[in-house]
Amino acid sequence: METPLPAAPTVSVIVPTWNRADWLTATVESALAQTRAPLEVIVVDDGSTDQTGAVAASLPAGVRYVRQANAGVAAARNTGAREARGDLLAFLDCEDLWKPRKLEIQLAALRQAPEVGWSITGCLVVDLQNRPVPGVQGWERVFPPFRRTGRAPDAFFGEDLSSVSLMVADRQVTAYVGDPFRLLCFGNFGLPSSALVRRDLFEAMGGFNPEWRLAEETEFFHRVATFSPVAIVMEPLVRYRVGQAGALTSPANTVTLISNALRSLDGARALRGTLTSTEDEAWRAGRQRLLHELAYASLASFDPRGARKALATLRAEAGRITPRTMLLRAASLLPAPALRLVHRLKRAVA
Repeated sequence: METPLPAAPTVSVIVPTWNRADWLTATVESALAQTRAPLEVIVVDDGSTDQTGAVAASLPAGVRYVRQANAGVAAARNTGAREARGDLLAFLDCEDLWKPRKLEIQLAALRQAPEVGWSITGCLVVDLQNRPVPGVQGWERVFPPFRRTGRAPDAFFGEDLSSVSLMVADRQVTAYVGDPFRLLCFGNFGLPSSALVRRDLFEAMGGFNPEWRLAEETEFFHRVATFSPVAIVMEPLVRYRVGQAGALTSPANTVTLISNALRSLDGARALRGTLTSTEDEAWRAGRQRLLHELAYASLASFDPRGARKALATLRAEAGRITPRTMLLRAASLLPAPALRLVHRLKRAVA
């Protein structure tokens, strides 16, 4: 970034919420309990129909409450950004929680790498009772790139980014700094509740796209990566809650999520302009992977025409046919009753 941050930059915390009254208080308290206190906490109510307004009225003095007609989480975050007065914007979804040193550690990363305009962190995945979910955790549980590449987060980020050590409260913390564009071609790995963004950068890039109701975070991180390098703090500084009713990542939204990820990847490619050979290779591979996933998801949604369309595009771009695409093509030609039977049998075996 050309303009340096102040020596002690201020942080505005933006909490978008919609019908999550039961969790709002704990979320806001986790922001107020930071060792590096934020300048303000702004709760943006995206047209809730539950008790969110009453809960917000009981929050500590200084927490600002803004209500808008329902327009989606991207629009709610933008509303909070317009209200904010801080040098930096931190986003915290209303179901999630921050660990106390979250802002302190990210600010240390931005001080050590002044060319960086934004930062994200790792997470701990928790259930509705705030208990860590068993099994694989963090980035590897939440985001597909690590499964797709078979790489642990340190190895994955280390391919393109430089490792730096931060000393925070006599404790060493690792961060990776640099240009994440190529890595994002493998899929998004940014959690909105972990994001800390310079306000001038947020305004220059246009904020979140309010037209996107699904995969809006993927589009945002693809776009911000074309504007500025990142600092990725490896510690799990966010408690990321899963299992909520009505979550946008439900199976019913899979086709739209994948379609939007394709649009996001193409939008990032257009913004980036000229690509290096390795970036171009990653972008093409990312498109082909998403087209394959779109064909599979379309079949699972009993949309064989959509599957054939995705497969035709994939064949034209890849210039070859693999056994997996041949199987998907054959399945897309099955009559609807047979396709439903195959789907039921697969679920029974699984």
